[in-house]
Amino acid sequence: MRVGLALVAALAGAGAPALSLPTPAATVPAFDHVRISPSGNRVAAVAMHGQQRVLVVTDIASGQSTSAFRPSHETQSLDGCEWVSDSRIACTIFVYSESGPPWPRERIRRLVVVGHDGSEPLAVFSRPPRRPPKRAGVVPQPDLMVFAGLASKPTPRPFLDFEHHLVDPLPGDPDHFLVAAAREATPYRTVYRVNIHSGKSKRLVGWQPGIVFWHTDQQGRVRAGTGWYEYGNGLPPMWGRSPKEPFIGPTGVTLGDGDGNWRRIELAPLSWGVTDRHLTIPRVLGFSGDASRVYLQATVDGADRTAVWEVASDTFEPLRQMAGDDMRDVSAKIVAGLDCGIVGFMHALPERRFTWLDAAFRADVERTGKHLPDEVVAVTSMSADCRLVTLASTDHRSQRHFHLLDRSTGRIRGLGEQYPWLDGAGTERRTVTWTARDGLALPMDLTVPSVGPPEGLVMLLRDSAVPDLLAPLDVWPHYLAKRGYVVAEPVFRGSNGFGRTVHVAGLGQFGRQLREDVADALAWLGERQMADPDRVCFLGRGRGGHLALLAALPLAGGDAADGRCVVAFALMDAGDTVHAHDTPFEPILCSFRHACGSWEHWAAPERILEGLDEIRAFAKGVGRRWGGSDAMLAFAAAAPQAQSSFRSPLPDARHPGFPVLVHGAESRVHEGDGDEWQADLDALGFFDLVAPRGAQPETDFLEQATMLFDQVLKGYEPASGGR
Repeated sequence: MRVGLALVAALAGAGAPALSLPTPAATVPAFDHVRISPSGNRVAAVAMHGQQRVLVVTDIASGQSTSAFRPSHETQSLDGCEWVSDSRIACTIFVYSESGPPWPRERIRRLVVVGHDGSEPLAVFSRPPRRPPKRAGVVPQPDLMVFAGLASKPTPRPFLDFEHHLVDPLPGDPDHFLVAAAREATPYRTVYRVNIHSGKSKRLVGWQPGIVFWHTDQQGRVRAGTGWYEYGNGLPPMWGRSPKEPFIGPTGVTLGDGDGNWRRIELAPLSWGVTDRHLTIPRVLGFSGDASRVYLQATVDGADRTAVWEVASDTFEPLRQMAGDDMRDVSAKIVAGLDCGIVGFMHALPERRFTWLDAAFRADVERTGKHLPDEVVAVTSMSADCRLVTLASTDHRSQRHFHLLDRSTGRIRGLGEQYPWLDGAGTERRTVTWTARDGLALPMDLTVPSVGPPEGLVMLLRDSAVPDLLAPLDVWPHYLAKRGYVVAEPVFRGSNGFGRTVHVAGLGQFGRQLREDVADALAWLGERQMADPDRVCFLGRGRGGHLALLAALPLAGGDAADGRCVVAFALMDAGDTVHAHDTPFEPILCSFRHACGSWEHWAAPERILEGLDEIRAFAKGVGRRWGGSDAMLAFAAAAPQAQSSFRSPLPDARHPGFPVLVHGAESRVHEGDGDEWQADLDALGFFDLVAPRGAQPETDFLEQATMLFDQVLKGYEPASGGR
């Protein structure tokens, strides 16, 4: 798959949607990812236009909007965009091997730079590196086609150069920006200084073993790197040897003592994990003005929850905690501008949305909040001089509004709503605290119809409880509450976002603890007459789809209840597949597929080891028959077969005995066992397909889910010809 200038298409002025353009489908966000240009004269946002995400740029003075950029092919999806100069914008593009959506989860992540008016689109690193990147910088990448005798020379494998990251827009250098790409050693990245007009690049910082993320100070200088050793003990031999790396674990480097040399630092005291292959490493938020201190999102010295810390930049030694919570992990982003530096942090703590370092900035935001009908929860961007600021506010129900604040005059200008067509009337959303049988108190979000009595209960299962302040709001609960359902979203043991203890307590049990917690949450709702715990359907998407199926199964000795169903949207959002600090690759288990994280650990650990042993045995046997050099080909052939033995956390693959709607490549309601059930369960277990939030597969799925809920919970008869 070659990615060149055909990757992009300029759409300046043609049928351009305005920032607040209503959209016809009730699940499609109008726009998000709002960013102001360095001079403050334009605002960029990513809008959903039909089936595609489109970059829309609005001139602040005139109010004129232009559809500046969209991918040019069905195999491409726009993720997000950032200004790299006052006239140029860098956008992240996901490129897939098949037309869609839905797409196969494997993809290439590319950067495209485009003018604010759609002019001069430029694909960064459109040509593969001259030499294929080494694996961990030691072992050359194998070419299985050559080994199998099906090709005489290596074939292009661009997915090995899959992740391009914008490191720093370099606002002080309007002609260049910094990009990290694994063009020398996968998955470890080299930093390049790239010209935003020509695409010419210069190697700035070479790759370092274990370093996946690079970080710059406020002057745009690369000062630190973080990551983990991707290849170590346990990898099957390749050509009789394995990459010579330390055992897998968190690692980092910093510039030491001003001598220009990289110094290795220990990140284990700031990290935690379920096993050595499931790690949450510290996330660098930014540097102080003099670069002597670093702000981190980390767990320090075995703490149960993640907090924001200030650490020494040369050693990462903790100095003080900046923001923490007694119940939740803190997921933070910096509030910063070119001239003013970091003025604070925004985070999704219920009673504390910001931690401020600048008193004047705090006063301006708080003064603005008093003039708005809802709460300011995020600063999405600011101009270079820190005068113009884009804010996000929410009613904590179904609406998110964007505003432009002029700090010099106090003037507030509305930029529009994220969902201008979604009327929050008719639904109410609140958070309650429920208690499990052992006395543990956990939160639960409830979305209920505000008009008329509830007609059924839908329990929405999520694998992560940490909200992203800048992500699109979730319309699913309101969509269903408007149709008469109570939508409950409980935090259960195994969830991310409420500390290590709560997370680990739900793993390794094939979902038993999850089912106990869900049963307790249902009983809690029933005792308060909020819902009938005997008539409930379970709903989830991505990982949550499989958790919904787990939650619906009865505990040992129980019977599957009537009035019960499961609806599982097996597609992940395309943006959720980004390589993140808390989702390591786990190459043995995931084969370069993204966002595996702790998923396999819902099953018992020995099941994972059994699957790995199966891979080794298969590869060893076939390799012995074909010759040692073909062992890697055997390994690749065996991996998909062996993965099926541990990719599913379900106790077994039998049908649970009540209707199950699974949306994978297509939607099917399964009433019992069969080949189709097994195939859909397999797809649900490993998330083979992705689609952008709000695309047609999601819209169709919600309609089909509502039909099943109506049949099971309201007793409606299915339409003739339905399955």
